[in-house]
Amino acid sequence: MWISSEMPVIVLLLFSVPCLAIYPTSLTIKWSSNEANCSGHFFDHNMIARSLQNACPKESNRGRWINLFRELQLYDGNDIKGPDPRAMWRIEVPDAQGGTFYLLVIHWDKKLSECHYLGALMHKNNKYIPCINSYSEYVATKSDNTA
Repeated sequence: MWISSEMPVIVLLLFSVPCLAIYPTSLTIKWSSNEANCSGHFFDHNMIARSLQNACPKESNRGRWINLFRELQLYDGNDIKGPDPRAMWRIEVPDAQGGTFYLLVIHWDKKLSECHYLGALMHKNNKYIPCINSYSEYVATKSDNTA
């Protein structure tokens, strides 16, 4: 039986792709300062509310076996207790350089059926920078579609 030198690569890809869909990527950030900002960018409340209206119902209905979104674990600081996973959701914010995107950090509380918005992160130069803004107390219940 002839075996191609490319066969191990193909076999590896076949076995590795399903694992990416089953196991979420985990990222841990120590949220160290309430003074952190995102390069002076202001997060528009309407934009955040629209993003949360989209993200919170999906987060509440999300299964644990297939996870298309990264998990974020927050520790110590800002009264956030870890290592309970929080989901990060990408939002689009115009940037002059075009090289920055932002992530909403939310957590779905199954017991209370509430979606908690904890703040936002800026992703720049392969680093995640915490941003705390005045909208961080947002809470939406599953039955409440308004922000």
